[in-house]
Amino acid sequence: MWLWRPAEVLVGLVFAAGALLKAGDVNLFVVQISRYGVLANPVLVSVAAVGTLWVEASLGCALVLGARLRGAAYAATLALLAGFTGLIAYAWAFHGIQDCGCFGRFEISPGVSIAKNVVLAALCFGAWLGYSRSAGRTASLRSLLMRYGVTVAAACGVAAYAHAHLEAVPEEKGTFSQFVFDVDGVKYDLGRGEYFVAILSMTCKDCKASVPAINDLAATPGFPQIVALCYEDEKGAMDSFQAQTAPEFPMYSMGSSVRTFSGLIGQEPPRFYLVLDGRAVKFWDETVPSAQEVLASGSSPSEGLRSD
Repeated sequence: MWLWRPAEVLVGLVFAAGALLKAGDVNLFVVQISRYGVLANPVLVSVAAVGTLWVEASLGCALVLGARLRGAAYAATLALLAGFTGLIAYAWAFHGIQDCGCFGRFEISPGVSIAKNVVLAALCFGAWLGYSRSAGRTASLRSLLMRYGVTVAAACGVAAYAHAHLEAVPEEKGTFSQFVFDVDGVKYDLGRGEYFVAILSMTCKDCKASVPAINDLAATPGFPQIVALCYEDEKGAMDSFQAQTAPEFPMYSMGSSVRTFSGLIGQEPPRFYLVLDGRAVKFWDETVPSAQEVLASGSSPSEGLRSD
């Protein structure tokens, strides 16, 4: 019967570790949540992310410290595991997610994550039974208040840290007017004029492989000005990318702003836009379009964003 306490602590540690890892890269967690296809509004996604971290941290600390609220912590943990499992199964079946987002940058496939949740649920249920049957002494009021106080303070601290590090909600998808920058002394304002914009990640093999085809487009007479907006998760990654690929078009680093980058791509980069006065006319995923196809797409934005 004594095993119920180690099981309880193990479940709590997993929850606490997950909350800390996601809070440490909260903007990536926001992107991961958005890929579940349940919430579309960026503000609601941010609220859901911070709220999830608060709940996870609360339950994790409660189980580790033994702040059970007469078993309510067990019931809440089982309910949360059931909810997470349902969401993962839905996103896996209907949106093809490959990473559940449970532990930040440590990728876990949906199948493995569901199995993990089943094991955690079994441990939690076993701990609940053990706690219910235990005849241990009752903790003092002072001890209980201390446990609950530490639990609430830790959870609020995790949530506050995550909220403080949230990036601003990106502008509406397809809006490029926010990008005004200089490259080698030349100013580019994507809110004015016509551009062919490549959205690239500096560590993406497909993005590197697309550079020769983009260079060919740059040599086409009458082709729109080409620029690349680049996600640079590590400082200096763009320099390495340029040295390996020899691009013949200007590249602008968006830094590690994962929310902005995610708002401009589909599931995976690269993506290519035809942009007129800050608005996307059309986009293409993965494969660089031909010059004829881009030029035939017209010079005025359509009512809705089109893709091929």
